[in-house]
Amino acid sequence: MKSQKLKAIKILPQPSQSYNIFARKNEICGHRSPHGMKETTFLLRYGELTLKSTPVRRHMIRCMVNNLKDGLKRRGIASRVDKQWARAFLHTEQPEGAMEVLSHLFGLRSFSVVERIPYQGYEDLFQFALPYFTPHVEGKTFAVRCKRNKETLNFSTRKVEQELGGALFPHAKGVNLKNPEVTCHVEHRDDEIYLYATKHKAPGGLPTGIEAPCLALISGGFDSPVAAWLAMRRGVPCDYLFFELGGLTHRGPIYAHLQHLYNHWIFGRRPKLFVIPGEPIMEALRQHVEAKYWNVMLKRIFYQVGDLLAHRADYTALITGEAIAQVSSQTLTNLRSIEHGVRTPVLRPLLTYEKQEIINLAQKIGSDVISERVQEYCAITPRKPSTAASIQRVLDFEEKMGGQEYYQTLFEQIERLTISKIMPDQIRYLHVLTDQIPKESIWIDMRENPHPALPHQAQVISLPELVSAPEQLSTESTYFLICEVGMQSIEAAYMLQEMGYQAYAYEGGLERLRKKSPFRV
Repeated sequence: MKSQKLKAIKILPQPSQSYNIFARKNEICGHRSPHGMKETTFLLRYGELTLKSTPVRRHMIRCMVNNLKDGLKRRGIASRVDKQWARAFLHTEQPEGAMEVLSHLFGLRSFSVVERIPYQGYEDLFQFALPYFTPHVEGKTFAVRCKRNKETLNFSTRKVEQELGGALFPHAKGVNLKNPEVTCHVEHRDDEIYLYATKHKAPGGLPTGIEAPCLALISGGFDSPVAAWLAMRRGVPCDYLFFELGGLTHRGPIYAHLQHLYNHWIFGRRPKLFVIPGEPIMEALRQHVEAKYWNVMLKRIFYQVGDLLAHRADYTALITGEAIAQVSSQTLTNLRSIEHGVRTPVLRPLLTYEKQEIINLAQKIGSDVISERVQEYCAITPRKPSTAASIQRVLDFEEKMGGQEYYQTLFEQIERLTISKIMPDQIRYLHVLTDQIPKESIWIDMRENPHPALPHQAQVISLPELVSAPEQLSTESTYFLICEVGMQSIEAAYMLQEMGYQAYAYEGGLERLRKKSPFRV
């Protein structure tokens, strides 16, 4: 057996022959598009959908391929997709753009750029495989793994692994069959050989669109975009409901979040955004609800209006970004009171997540940069929020606000948008944010109760005063706006910039300035 192995290795080319080998390879393979350009082939590996029954698996593969084609088409990438039962193959002349889509395609577990060669016998296979894998194994431990179709009875995977491994051994650091630094893959399928040494990760899960549509409650922070992403990863297509508490400026981070999700993660559909004005909500809370219950009643309004929309538009469930006890409104007691009487099921993908785990996911998704700029709207945050609101207390406040008639009034004010049509210039809120204190700027303290005093001389001007009388400012000066956590100052700075003033809001407000500044605030 040993002498037979050495005899087989002897026919393999030496490095000095590599030029002729590549010339021979190009002569035989020549995988080119009708335009004469070299095509790149990707081998796509399915994720969890391989565990499904035959009809369900077929449906999921079709859905995933349709999503892939949509993502490529939106980027102007021409391609061909060959879907098979255990694999799919993508052929394109624009591999970099295709890799970006594949790495964000739900239902796909991993993918590889493969080299395709026709199988004409072991000798040709070894001639092509040795120069292909040699650069990958140099200075590293390696292993060879070979697969074949069940129908290919005259092809020995063991022979390929042993003899190709023996030929690559002189070029490598060594062989490690359990934990190699490089795995050289050889797959035989339909009279062709596929060679690859690298696997790229994809998000896995299930293809978006195989489940019934749901309505995701979205805000500008870390949690709700991550919750929506997790739902989509399980095949759930989402539309979005947003309560505009902070005026037009509050839309900026929402637009940015949804554009990011749409451009990078949402393929195969055109999601909608529903916007509810926030002024009637804040007015009702201030008039009819005790301050420490604002947090609970605000969420109850979200749920009730979401419930109305879900029944009108036939959404199967509401999706929220709540995690147990992360904030005062998310204690189990408060969640029970908030959800009481809501007919639509509420799904909470982040229910048991810690905050850092959510932030880590946001970094993976790419939404963390946007979320870092957003804080809770400071005009509606009670100082000592309730952590244990009873159902009866919630129902009493609800009756004072007007009950279902009040929710119906809010529902009738819904504004409907299509996320794919939101233009980049609608995210101009980013231009008013600053992480540094502008030189020679005039500070404006927008807090309702400006105590303790700021560490810098400041004019005390509230948001209504700025909006009603902007002429008290000078277009020749630069203004630095501060509120408690940043939302009101962002809104004011945005409106002032629209009027021609040089106004900027500190990112994160006074709360962040206290932590970051070298002096005590």
